[in-house]
Amino acid sequence: MNVVYKLSFISRINAKTPPYYYIGSKTNCTFDGTNIIDKNGKFYYSSSSSSEFQKALLKETPKVEILYFQLVGDEQITSIEAEFQKNIEKDIWNKEYFNLAYANGQFTTYGVSPSKETREKQSITMIKRNRNKGKNHGFYGKHHTNLARKKISEASKKYWKENPHRGFSHTKEAKIKIGISSSIRHKGSGNPMYGVKPWKTPRAIKSGTYILWLKYAEILYDYLGPDFKSKSSIFAELNLPKFRIDNFIKRFKMGWNPYLDEEFQKDKLELCL
Repeated sequence: MNVVYKLSFISRINAKTPPYYYIGSKTNCTFDGTNIIDKNGKFYYSSSSSSEFQKALLKETPKVEILYFQLVGDEQITSIEAEFQKNIEKDIWNKEYFNLAYANGQFTTYGVSPSKETREKQSITMIKRNRNKGKNHGFYGKHHTNLARKKISEASKKYWKENPHRGFSHTKEAKIKIGISSSIRHKGSGNPMYGVKPWKTPRAIKSGTYILWLKYAEILYDYLGPDFKSKSSIFAELNLPKFRIDNFIKRFKMGWNPYLDEEFQKDKLELCL
């Protein structure tokens, strides 16, 4: 799964020695309730190379709080991370957080708000953008000759004129056959994931979302039943981290009951959830 998380250094908070916190994100990981675990099975805290942050990690293990996570990675997790960061008051952010940059590439420092010019110079995005700009571009100051332009034009016209697919269109009968073939190939028993439980798919196992199915399926089933309609208040009322529940609801509406699924109960028991 993909997560946005917050680290809190309790000893620094008690000693009133800022900065105290760090907000980051991690993709393709799991969370065991205490630690973020990367795909290699190692505890993960941050990719930050800040010397002050690294020293703090050596002195204590911070408390990990999951602010947001995704069952599937179809959203830009760094954009969501940036939203959490920018919702913090600027003065508090600069003083109490280790972060040297927002997730969108805008840089900041403790107690100092740098100018736009400074941020642009430091921004990795701007560095890449300017790498081949102006005098740095290999064709800077050069122009195609008239002969070269003519050759480029003729080659382009020839390609489109002689393209075997130009003006081609499938007949209605062919379109129907293609549609039927595709639907049969990927529907029912033709689907390679046919009959595979959602918490046992390769994606769920690799991303760690299988834990979410085993841990929250019964809770969601009890709360959303019997009509199984999505409720925006569910996360606040059940004190759950945010994640997509549409696949859960789809299964419930198809008649799946986690309490009656022996395979589900067995897998849940094996993981002591």
